[in-house]
Amino acid sequence: GFPAAARAAMAHCPPWQFDLAAAQEEAAKLSVHGTVQLLGFLGVVALVRWWVPKVDPVATADNVFGMLLYPPLAGAALLATYTLHQDHSSRWAGASPAAGWFARCFVARCLTHTVVMFFYRKMKAGEVVLMLLHHLLSAACFGHVLVVRRGYFWASLAGCCEVTNIFLSILFSMRELTYRGAPLQEVFPKLYVINGTFLFLSFAVLRLTLFPVWLRLYFLDLATYPAETAACGDWVDLYLNPGVIGFLLLLSTYWMVPITKGLMKALGVSQKLK
Repeated sequence: GFPAAARAAMAHCPPWQFDLAAAQEEAAKLSVHGTVQLLGFLGVVALVRWWVPKVDPVATADNVFGMLLYPPLAGAALLATYTLHQDHSSRWAGASPAAGWFARCFVARCLTHTVVMFFYRKMKAGEVVLMLLHHLLSAACFGHVLVVRRGYFWASLAGCCEVTNIFLSILFSMRELTYRGAPLQEVFPKLYVINGTFLFLSFAVLRLTLFPVWLRLYFLDLATYPAETAACGDWVDLYLNPGVIGFLLLLSTYWMVPITKGLMKALGVSQKLK
Protein backbone atom coordinates (compact mmCIF):
# COMPACT_ATOMS: atom_id res chain seq x y z
CA GLY A 1 0.00 0.00 0.00
CA PHE A 2 0.96 3.64 -0.29
CA PRO A 3 1.92 4.31 3.36
CA ALA A 4 4.42 1.43 3.32
CA ALA A 5 5.75 2.43 -0.10
CA ALA A 6 6.11 6.05 0.99
CA ARG A 7 7.91 5.10 4.20
CA ALA A 8 10.29 2.83 2.27
CA ALA A 9 10.98 5.57 -0.25
CA MET A 10 11.43 8.20 2.47
CA ALA A 11 14.35 6.20 3.84
CA HIS A 12 16.20 7.04 0.63
CA CYS A 13 14.91 10.59 0.38
CA PRO A 14 17.52 13.38 0.53
CA PRO A 15 16.84 16.32 2.88
CA TRP A 16 14.77 19.09 1.33
CA GLN A 17 16.74 22.17 0.36
CA PHE A 18 15.31 25.46 -0.86
CA ASP A 19 17.00 26.70 -4.03
CA LEU A 20 16.65 30.48 -3.80
CA ALA A 21 18.15 31.10 -7.24
CA ALA A 22 15.74 28.66 -8.90
CA ALA A 23 12.81 30.18 -7.02
CA GLN A 24 13.75 33.69 -8.15
CA GLU A 25 14.15 32.56 -11.75
CA GLU A 26 10.76 30.85 -11.77
CA ALA A 27 9.12 33.81 -10.02
CA ALA A 28 10.30 36.06 -12.85
CA LYS A 29 8.92 33.68 -15.47
CA LEU A 30 5.64 33.33 -13.57
CA SER A 31 5.28 37.11 -13.43
CA VAL A 32 5.43 37.21 -17.23
CA HIS A 33 2.81 34.46 -17.55
CA GLY A 34 0.60 36.14 -14.98
CA THR A 35 0.88 39.56 -16.62
CA VAL A 36 0.02 38.19 -20.07
CA GLN A 37 -2.96 36.29 -18.69
CA LEU A 38 -4.21 39.28 -16.72
CA LEU A 39 -3.94 41.64 -19.69
CA GLY A 40 -5.70 39.13 -21.92
CA PHE A 41 -8.44 38.69 -19.35
CA LEU A 42 -8.97 42.45 -19.02
CA GLY A 43 -9.29 42.69 -22.79
CA VAL A 44 -12.01 40.02 -22.71
CA VAL A 45 -13.78 41.89 -19.88
CA ALA A 46 -13.97 44.97 -22.12
CA LEU A 47 -15.36 42.85 -24.97
CA VAL A 48 -18.02 41.28 -22.73
CA ARG A 49 -19.10 44.68 -21.38
CA TRP A 50 -19.71 45.80 -24.96
CA TRP A 51 -21.35 42.54 -26.12
CA VAL A 52 -23.65 41.65 -23.20
CA PRO A 53 -23.70 44.57 -20.74
CA LYS A 54 -26.37 43.02 -18.48
CA VAL A 55 -24.39 39.96 -17.38
CA ASP A 56 -21.66 39.69 -14.75
CA PRO A 57 -18.71 40.94 -16.86
CA VAL A 58 -16.02 39.30 -14.73
CA ALA A 59 -17.59 35.83 -14.51
CA THR A 60 -18.58 35.79 -18.18
CA ALA A 61 -15.20 37.10 -19.31
CA ASP A 62 -13.54 34.43 -17.18
CA ASN A 63 -15.39 31.73 -19.11
CA VAL A 64 -14.68 33.30 -22.50
CA PHE A 65 -11.02 33.70 -21.58
CA GLY A 66 -11.02 30.04 -20.56
CA MET A 67 -12.01 29.05 -24.10
CA LEU A 68 -8.79 30.72 -25.29
CA LEU A 69 -6.47 29.57 -22.50
CA TYR A 70 -7.42 25.95 -21.82
CA PRO A 71 -6.83 24.44 -25.30
CA PRO A 72 -3.09 25.29 -25.40
CA LEU A 73 -2.79 24.55 -21.67
CA ALA A 74 -4.33 21.09 -22.03
CA GLY A 75 -2.41 20.46 -25.24
CA ALA A 76 0.90 21.17 -23.51
CA ALA A 77 -0.04 18.80 -20.66
CA LEU A 78 -0.95 16.00 -23.08
CA LEU A 79 2.25 16.49 -25.10
CA ALA A 80 4.44 16.53 -21.98
CA THR A 81 2.74 13.43 -20.59
CA TYR A 82 3.39 11.53 -23.82
CA THR A 83 7.00 12.72 -23.97
CA LEU A 84 7.90 11.81 -20.38
CA HIS A 85 5.92 8.62 -19.72
CA GLN A 86 8.47 6.05 -20.97
CA ASP A 87 10.06 4.83 -17.71
CA HIS A 88 10.41 5.69 -14.03
CA SER A 89 13.51 7.80 -14.65
CA SER A 90 11.73 10.09 -17.12
CA ARG A 91 8.62 10.15 -14.95
CA TRP A 92 10.50 11.37 -11.88
CA ALA A 93 13.51 13.26 -13.24
CA GLY A 94 12.61 14.05 -16.85
CA ALA A 95 11.71 17.48 -18.21
CA SER A 96 10.56 18.99 -21.49
CA PRO A 97 9.77 22.47 -22.84
CA ALA A 98 6.05 21.64 -22.99
CA ALA A 99 6.06 20.44 -19.37
CA GLY A 100 7.78 23.61 -18.14
CA TRP A 101 5.47 25.90 -20.11
CA PHE A 102 2.40 24.04 -18.88
CA ALA A 103 3.44 24.17 -15.21
CA ARG A 104 4.18 27.91 -15.33
CA CYS A 105 1.01 28.72 -17.22
CA PHE A 106 -1.07 26.62 -14.81
CA VAL A 107 0.40 28.19 -11.67
CA ALA A 108 -0.15 31.66 -13.14
CA ARG A 109 -3.76 30.74 -13.91
CA CYS A 110 -4.36 29.48 -10.36
CA LEU A 111 -2.92 32.64 -8.81
CA THR A 112 -4.66 35.12 -11.11
CA HIS A 113 -7.98 33.31 -10.86
CA THR A 114 -7.72 33.33 -7.07
CA VAL A 115 -7.94 37.12 -7.31
CA VAL A 116 -10.42 37.29 -10.20
CA MET A 117 -13.10 35.14 -8.59
CA PHE A 118 -13.50 37.62 -5.72
CA PHE A 119 -14.87 40.09 -8.27
CA TYR A 120 -17.71 37.76 -9.32
CA ARG A 121 -21.10 39.29 -8.55
CA LYS A 122 -22.53 35.97 -7.38
CA MET A 123 -20.44 33.16 -5.92
CA LYS A 124 -21.47 31.07 -2.93
CA ALA A 125 -19.18 30.99 0.08
CA GLY A 126 -18.80 27.22 -0.19
CA GLU A 127 -17.71 27.51 -3.83
CA VAL A 128 -15.17 30.18 -2.88
CA VAL A 129 -13.65 27.94 -0.20
CA LEU A 130 -13.42 24.94 -2.54
CA MET A 131 -11.87 26.98 -5.33
CA LEU A 132 -9.38 28.58 -2.93
CA LEU A 133 -8.28 25.16 -1.71
CA HIS A 134 -8.05 23.88 -5.27
CA HIS A 135 -6.02 26.84 -6.53
CA LEU A 136 -3.65 27.23 -3.57
CA LEU A 137 -2.90 23.52 -3.15
CA SER A 138 -2.43 23.04 -6.90
CA ALA A 139 -0.21 26.13 -7.16
CA ALA A 140 1.92 24.89 -4.24
CA CYS A 141 2.46 21.46 -5.82
CA PHE A 142 3.13 22.75 -9.32
CA GLY A 143 5.29 25.57 -7.99
CA HIS A 144 7.34 22.97 -6.13
CA VAL A 145 7.88 21.14 -9.42
CA LEU A 146 9.20 24.33 -11.00
CA VAL A 147 11.57 25.17 -8.16
CA VAL A 148 13.06 21.70 -7.65
CA ARG A 149 12.90 21.04 -11.42
CA ARG A 150 11.63 17.49 -11.26
CA GLY A 151 8.28 15.68 -11.25
CA TYR A 152 7.19 17.32 -14.51
CA PHE A 153 5.55 14.12 -15.71
CA TRP A 154 3.30 13.88 -12.65
CA ALA A 155 2.30 17.53 -12.97
CA SER A 156 1.57 17.09 -16.68
CA LEU A 157 -0.37 13.85 -16.19
CA ALA A 158 -2.58 15.54 -13.60
CA GLY A 159 -2.85 18.55 -15.89
CA CYS A 160 -4.50 16.48 -18.62
CA CYS A 161 -7.70 17.09 -16.64
CA GLU A 162 -7.65 20.66 -17.98
CA VAL A 163 -9.28 19.28 -21.14
CA THR A 164 -12.54 19.26 -19.17
CA ASN A 165 -12.30 23.01 -18.62
CA ILE A 166 -12.45 23.61 -22.37
CA PHE A 167 -15.98 22.21 -22.52
CA LEU A 168 -16.92 23.76 -19.17
CA SER A 169 -15.89 27.22 -20.40
CA ILE A 170 -17.89 26.75 -23.61
CA LEU A 171 -20.95 25.62 -21.63
CA PHE A 172 -20.99 28.64 -19.32
CA SER A 173 -20.20 31.02 -22.18
CA MET A 174 -23.12 29.70 -24.22
CA ARG A 175 -25.41 30.39 -21.28
CA GLU A 176 -24.28 34.01 -20.93
CA LEU A 177 -23.39 35.22 -24.42
CA THR A 178 -26.24 36.19 -26.74
CA TYR A 179 -27.03 36.55 -30.42
CA ARG A 180 -29.85 38.97 -31.27
CA GLY A 181 -30.97 38.93 -27.67
CA ALA A 182 -31.12 35.14 -27.26
CA PRO A 183 -28.56 33.05 -25.31
CA LEU A 184 -26.28 31.00 -27.55
CA GLN A 185 -27.52 27.80 -25.91
CA GLU A 186 -30.96 28.57 -27.38
CA VAL A 187 -29.57 29.68 -30.74
CA PHE A 188 -27.45 26.53 -31.07
CA PRO A 189 -29.24 23.91 -28.92
CA LYS A 190 -27.64 20.89 -30.61
CA LEU A 191 -24.16 22.32 -30.19
CA TYR A 192 -24.96 22.99 -26.52
CA VAL A 193 -25.98 19.35 -25.99
CA ILE A 194 -22.95 18.02 -27.88
CA ASN A 195 -20.62 20.17 -25.77
CA GLY A 196 -22.37 19.02 -22.59
CA THR A 197 -21.89 15.40 -23.66
CA PHE A 198 -18.17 15.95 -24.22
CA LEU A 199 -17.97 17.67 -20.84
CA PHE A 200 -19.54 14.63 -19.16
CA LEU A 201 -17.32 12.14 -21.02
CA SER A 202 -14.13 14.14 -20.45
CA PHE A 203 -14.92 14.44 -16.75
CA ALA A 204 -15.45 10.69 -16.51
CA VAL A 205 -12.21 9.86 -18.33
CA LEU A 206 -9.85 12.72 -17.50
CA ARG A 207 -10.79 13.22 -13.86
CA LEU A 208 -12.70 10.32 -12.31
CA THR A 209 -10.53 7.77 -14.15
CA LEU A 210 -7.31 9.75 -14.57
CA PHE A 211 -6.73 10.58 -10.92
CA PRO A 212 -6.96 6.95 -9.68
CA VAL A 213 -4.63 5.94 -12.53
CA TRP A 214 -2.24 8.74 -11.47
CA LEU A 215 -2.25 7.47 -7.87
CA ARG A 216 -1.83 3.84 -8.92
CA LEU A 217 1.14 4.56 -11.18
CA TYR A 218 2.69 6.86 -8.56
CA PHE A 219 2.41 4.24 -5.81
CA LEU A 220 3.66 1.53 -8.15
CA ASP A 221 6.82 3.50 -8.95
CA LEU A 222 7.41 4.15 -5.24
CA ALA A 223 7.00 0.48 -4.38
CA THR A 224 9.03 -0.86 -7.32
CA TYR A 225 11.86 1.68 -7.39
CA PRO A 226 12.06 3.16 -3.86
CA ALA A 227 15.70 4.21 -4.07
CA GLU A 228 15.50 5.69 -7.57
CA THR A 229 12.22 7.54 -7.06
CA ALA A 230 13.07 8.92 -3.63
CA ALA A 231 16.42 10.15 -4.92
CA CYS A 232 14.32 12.45 -7.13
CA GLY A 233 11.88 13.43 -4.39
CA ASP A 234 11.21 14.87 -0.96
CA TRP A 235 8.28 14.92 1.48
CA VAL A 236 6.29 17.14 -0.89
CA ASP A 237 6.59 14.55 -3.65
CA LEU A 238 5.89 11.62 -1.36
CA TYR A 239 2.99 13.00 0.69
CA LEU A 240 1.61 16.37 -0.44
CA ASN A 241 1.34 15.60 -4.16
CA PRO A 242 -0.67 12.37 -3.85
CA GLY A 243 -2.75 13.95 -1.08
CA VAL A 244 -3.72 16.82 -3.37
CA ILE A 245 -4.58 14.39 -6.18
CA GLY A 246 -6.85 12.54 -3.74
CA PHE A 247 -8.50 15.86 -2.85
CA LEU A 248 -8.99 16.66 -6.55
CA LEU A 249 -10.59 13.25 -7.07
CA LEU A 250 -13.11 13.95 -4.30
CA LEU A 251 -13.74 17.45 -5.64
CA SER A 252 -14.25 16.16 -9.18
CA THR A 253 -16.68 13.52 -7.91
CA TYR A 254 -18.65 16.29 -6.21
CA TRP A 255 -18.65 18.40 -9.40
CA MET A 256 -19.72 15.42 -11.50
CA VAL A 257 -23.18 15.44 -9.89
CA PRO A 258 -24.39 18.79 -11.32
CA ILE A 259 -22.69 17.99 -14.65
CA THR A 260 -24.66 14.74 -14.91
CA LYS A 261 -27.91 16.43 -13.91
CA GLY A 262 -27.31 19.21 -16.43
CA LEU A 263 -26.68 16.75 -19.26
CA MET A 264 -29.78 14.73 -18.39
CA LYS A 265 -31.84 17.92 -18.41
CA ALA A 266 -30.41 19.01 -21.76
CA LEU A 267 -31.15 15.59 -23.26
CA GLY A 268 -34.67 15.63 -21.80
CA VAL A 269 -34.00 12.46 -19.80
CA SER A 270 -35.00 13.99 -16.45
CA GLN A 271 -38.44 14.98 -17.79
CA LYS A 272 -38.99 11.49 -19.18
CA LEU A 273 -38.09 9.92 -15.84
CA LYS A 274 -40.68 12.11 -14.11
